[in-house]
Amino acid sequence: MVKISFVNVSAEYARDLSGVFTTASLRALAAPHPWEAGRRFSVLGDALQANIPLGAVLDEAFDTLKGTRRSEYVFKNEIVSRIVFGRHRPTSASAAVEFGVGISKADVVVVNGTTTVYEVKTDFDSFARLHTQLRDYSEFAEHVYVVVSARRGDAALEAAAEHVGVIALHASGRMQTLRPAEGGLERITREKLFQVLRAGERSDILAAECAHNDGTTMGMREAFSRIPVPTLHAHVVRLLRRRFGGATSVVSDPGFPHSLRALAYGVSLSGSAQSRLLERLQERPTHML
Repeated sequence: MVKISFVNVSAEYARDLSGVFTTASLRALAAPHPWEAGRRFSVLGDALQANIPLGAVLDEAFDTLKGTRRSEYVFKNEIVSRIVFGRHRPTSASAAVEFGVGISKADVVVVNGTTTVYEVKTDFDSFARLHTQLRDYSEFAEHVYVVVSARRGDAALEAAAEHVGVIALHASGRMQTLRPAEGGLERITREKLFQVLRAGERSDILAAECAHNDGTTMGMREAFSRIPVPTLHAHVVRLLRRRFGGATSVVSDPGFPHSLRALAYGVSLSGSAQSRLLERLQERPTHML
């Protein structure tokens, strides 16, 4: 396959380029008429005339970002690629991006046999909210990690509680564990598990446990208080894997670009939208735009 390159990339252009990798762009690309995607992708310039699939153009743009501006999305996509696709498989592990937990939003949540949260702090971010974020995540997930650049590793080790793991993402893309996260469910609370579930998911757990309740939120919460945390956590793992699994078929497609993996776990697309997305990613850019 002929490769393209983005040369002489300025910091300003890299910021514009990072705007391509948003959930809004992915939704636009999967829409019945992708005109909005054409507008969003116009920053790719002459690359849109390349005689290669659009997905390959996006991969090249992403690789340029990795080398010039390691935005939050670069971190998220590397985590998804190296954990879900490297350490595990999309069929055995599910993921979510920007997942609400308490008053925080976890950058990446991976669910396989357990729950793991990855909180990204790029070189553009401060640690001001880190304590609150890690407290929320520790009450929901068995394992919690902070992911930073190699240059901020020592600062993250000092800022994060001892049970929180720290990972350094090197410029090469290698993820180095500076401190492993402590496992165990003793920090998880029933309230956080209750909060992350939808109403139907709560009913599913209570029915499985034959826990009597009156169907109200207060009644369900009371019923949850009588179920051991390990039992609740096992149910949450099962239900979140089901909820997050909608992206499995699209990300597992051989033609799906590595650059969009995290985005795919951040949006919910119908079967027809997924089909349109895969088809357009294999087309030459000029055929779609």
